[in-house]
Amino acid sequence: MERYRRRKVRQRDVGMIERIKTYLICILLAFLGISGFVYSLKQKELDALTVQVQGLEKDLKQKVVIEKSIIKTLYRDREGKTVYRTIYLPAEGSVVVNQSTDSAKIDEVIIKDKGFCFRPGFGFVYSDKILPVFDLKVVYFKRWSLMAPSANLDYIGIGVSRHVDDLLEWTHMRFENTEVYLNGGHEYKGSWRFGVGLRMNL
Repeated sequence: MERYRRRKVRQRDVGMIERIKTYLICILLAFLGISGFVYSLKQKELDALTVQVQGLEKDLKQKVVIEKSIIKTLYRDREGKTVYRTIYLPAEGSVVVNQSTDSAKIDEVIIKDKGFCFRPGFGFVYSDKILPVFDLKVVYFKRWSLMAPSANLDYIGIGVSRHVDDLLEWTHMRFENTEVYLNGGHEYKGSWRFGVGLRMNL
């Protein structure tokens, strides 16, 4: 009886330690995400200010620059001021530029940054332990995505992700295909589980 009690206490302590680890990982990811988001906002403000100071060339009324997942547009408004916009383009999206036949108007830039898709992916999540995960992306909305199903060795369910390229811009490295990942589902044994981690698209 005493041995059973000790085993039960040991299991409870192990479970508490695993929960603390999960909470610490979530807090760390949240801190990195907030820090990266603030840095990204400051960088966008600096880029916009720089472009507005430099302005467009006199013989140009509009300029569209596509840099991998970022679309930068510059055009003159009715007052002659240079307007600068940056738009994120998901890998699943597309962009079309319709050239205007009217010299007084700017070209129309059509950006598809949300919709349905069927794109497999893989990664890992931490849920009491590190687990490899495989999933299928079915919906994308700018940097956010929905995966269904999301499966690993312990449970199967759905997942939500967000691209981290803007949050890790301060590293000056490319992370266009990296997403922070949260999933949850039903254990094959019967209970519910949740995990947090990273994923990539195939």
